[in-house]
Amino acid sequence: MKKLLILFTIFCLITTFVTAQRKRKNRGHRNIMNYRVLKESNHCGVDNAFIFIARDQKTFANFPINLSEKIDFSREAVVGFFAGTKPTMGYRVQVSAADGIVSGNVQAPPSDAIVAEVLTSPCKVVAVAIPEDRPLLIKASSDWKMSEYKVSKGKIEYSGGFAPRQKSYDVEGKIFSLASGNLITLIFELNAKGDPKIRLYEAVSGLLENSSVNLNRVDPGGFSEHPRPFMKATGTLSAEKLSLKFEPNPTMVINDGFQAEGFIEAIRIKTTSR
Repeated sequence: MKKLLILFTIFCLITTFVTAQRKRKNRGHRNIMNYRVLKESNHCGVDNAFIFIARDQKTFANFPINLSEKIDFSREAVVGFFAGTKPTMGYRVQVSAADGIVSGNVQAPPSDAIVAEVLTSPCKVVAVAIPEDRPLLIKASSDWKMSEYKVSKGKIEYSGGFAPRQKSYDVEGKIFSLASGNLITLIFELNAKGDPKIRLYEAVSGLLENSSVNLNRVDPGGFSEHPRPFMKATGTLSAEKLSLKFEPNPTMVINDGFQAEGFIEAIRIKTTSR
């Protein structure tokens, strides 16, 4: 009996140790995302440091440079990191993707490297494997300066379903903005006031014309039940304020689907990187 008790104790200790090791390993595990390079060049022709994300054909049509590849947006997203004008050769854009985040940074040539003194505009454009209903975020080094806006007022609501229901959320959070010419990228980090589990975390690109913002595809995130269409966002951007109105895109789901809509007003607080 005593031997059985000792063996049982040893078994429990081993099981506890193995479980702890597995949890520790899982915490350090990263879900690496596959991507293919569509373009990598020292001369991309985009003078400003900029990032552009296309997750639908309409947005892709406004990509900063011409790309001939066909993209299946149900399975891929196109992300372009443009480093802006650099004084010499030797600069490179590096990209990695994991856990729903595509990261970019600019690698400068070594200080003792002999490089041609000619203006360059490095870029790297990748097609990242991600289902169309998954959010995609961007993380960029300090080479990309963004305007950070804090939400001062906002509300997102959804309605629909076979047994019709409606729910409304006050919104809080931040939005990061990066613009180049008539193009803009917004990185949303929003959640329902008092409930951080209900959130919209996504990077979206679109048009910026005469201070008017037009985004064709914004996922409602946790602010709506499924099935639901993506939202479109329209509004205005100034040096100090960002205002957006969200409306549902047309959908084929009629009887039991949901639709989300709302608005956001945000005040610029600083220039930063993300």
